[in-house]
Amino acid sequence: MRQSTTKHLYAYWNEVRGERLAPKRFDIEPAQIASILPETFILERSNDGEFRFRLAGTRICESFGREFRGARLLDLWQSNDQAKLDELLLGSLQNGAVGVIYFHAETEKQVSIECEMLLLPLLHTGDRIDRLLGSLATLEKPFWLGATPLVRLQSKEISVIWPDGRPCGQPRSEVRRALAKTEPTYTRIVTSAHRSFKVYDGGRAKDGSG
Repeated sequence: MRQSTTKHLYAYWNEVRGERLAPKRFDIEPAQIASILPETFILERSNDGEFRFRLAGTRICESFGREFRGARLLDLWQSNDQAKLDELLLGSLQNGAVGVIYFHAETEKQVSIECEMLLLPLLHTGDRIDRLLGSLATLEKPFWLGATPLVRLQSKEISVIWPDGRPCGQPRSEVRRALAKTEPTYTRIVTSAHRSFKVYDGGRAKDGSG
């Protein structure tokens, strides 16, 4: 995790989650994350199977020059990214995975900035994950951001965090004791080319680079 908004939201979500796979939607108190609300959003999987925005913060809307309510998340991404992101989203809903996406966002004139997106599972009704809490924040604040809309996103690195450590086969109690509240522990790169795909256990990054 590179951006302070990402770290802040992950830490809050993880604290609220406690011993559960994911917190409930109504456990999230906006007042507790007021400073980053403009860069947060909520997704739901609609009846057509698409992941759509229910809410999006003002800074996100301003950066793209549009309103996001009801819009498909995958429409923001280039076609070669969409299948990977759809798999990540389904993994969050089905298994409680946390996703972190490092990407470049471009304007129509191909001016780009570095950004980071966080995807966190939420329970909405019963014990089923059917919402995602997220953040979208830039790693820089150029003077033109908000005046010149971002229009294209291209992923550079997709990371998966398993806060309860299940992919590592460790007993849940051991992972819970080792779990820190802010940073994941780097495990390995699964695929590598121009883009990379990483998997993380729960825990704190040793070198702080996250």
